[in-house]
Amino acid sequence: MKKTRVLLYLCFICVLSNCSSDSNDSSDEIEETMLQQPRTAIPDEAFERALIELNFDDVEDGSVLTKDIELVTSLVMNDKSISDLTGLEDFPKLENLWVNDNLLTSLDVSQNPLLKFVFAENNMLTNVTLSNLTILEKLELSDNQLTEVDLSDNSLLQLLSLVNNSLTSIDISS
Repeated sequence: MKKTRVLLYLCFICVLSNCSSDSNDSSDEIEETMLQQPRTAIPDEAFERALIELNFDDVEDGSVLTKDIELVTSLVMNDKSISDLTGLEDFPKLENLWVNDNLLTSLDVSQNPLLKFVFAENNMLTNVTLSNLTILEKLELSDNQLTEVDLSDNSLLQLLSLVNNSLTSIDISS
């Protein structure tokens, strides 16, 4: 009888140790799957902090899960000390962008063709790329350092504000 108890006890220990091992393997697989998910680089810390505040990211690590931003239609990030919007190209559904009162020197939204509204007033913009924005309706770029603006792809533009720039050229050929 004593032998049977010892044998049962040993079997029970073996079963428990195997269950524990499977659990760890499962955790490792989940962690590995999470690490393999596509990520978008967000090198500007202020931009990433703004995404965290908006609940599109959860940890400041220089990137965001691409799946967490691919359905975003609106970004309001005014007065956040953002100087670089690298990563914005991975917001394919973006329709509205507010980045007033930041530290931007360049703004390229050519990879966001669904944009209808862009507000980037009071930055330090010297370059703005608006190509491929065929449905853009409102553009506010006042109080920057722009010398030229190409609006040739923006034929649906209804509101344009370029006050307090150093403009020498505006292309409105279309």
